[in-house]
Amino acid sequence: MHSGLWRREFNLLTPKGPDVHYRGAGRNGDQYFNPFDPEVARLHEHGCRLMLDAFGEYPNVRFAFIDMEHVDDLYHANANVGGKELMKRMLGFTKEEIGKPKFVASGVLADDDRGYRYHKYVFQHGNGVNLALQRAADRLHGVRPDVKLISDPYRSVALLDMFPGCDIVATWTYTNPRAKSPNSASIIAAGLILTTVQPLRFSGVLPVPSHLFSGG
Repeated sequence: MHSGLWRREFNLLTPKGPDVHYRGAGRNGDQYFNPFDPEVARLHEHGCRLMLDAFGEYPNVRFAFIDMEHVDDLYHANANVGGKELMKRMLGFTKEEIGKPKFVASGVLADDDRGYRYHKYVFQHGNGVNLALQRAADRLHGVRPDVKLISDPYRSVALLDMFPGCDIVATWTYTNPRAKSPNSASIIAAGLILTTVQPLRFSGVLPVPSHLFSGG
């Protein structure tokens, strides 16, 4: 399925307008479109519809996949018009107004600490990943409610509601140069414990000329 963010997925129909390019990304911002922009949203839904028109009638299609590795780049709040409006509405302050940390004990942040609230907001709402996923999920399940939507990777933080509309969220690791700690599956599950979403962990075996598994 179409992620609604990555520029490569808009190759056939490219959004145009004053606010279509992503602003405020942690890195590689030039690779993304702004999911809060109406024109980007329209073409995202159109891209999803094209895929469903092509494959939706086949009963053996049981899963749809969206690569959301983009969350690794989008670790700041979106700074486009729609993103700023959402942040003002949900947080009431900007990134520049976070101020000093607020502790309730040594090393323990208060629930209302602005830095803590900001980072939760980024991953649950503010980077736009959730909005794009929900949009794709609505389009998919509106046509094929039986198809399970999978997204990965789920590896930045274990927070609730990071991947709305998904039926399965996953992370993955390689065997080389070193395998990720096996507890990654537990980290996924921790963020899903109060939901009906299923966790999934992939392991990719990468053969190299000298060895298959790392010696470390």
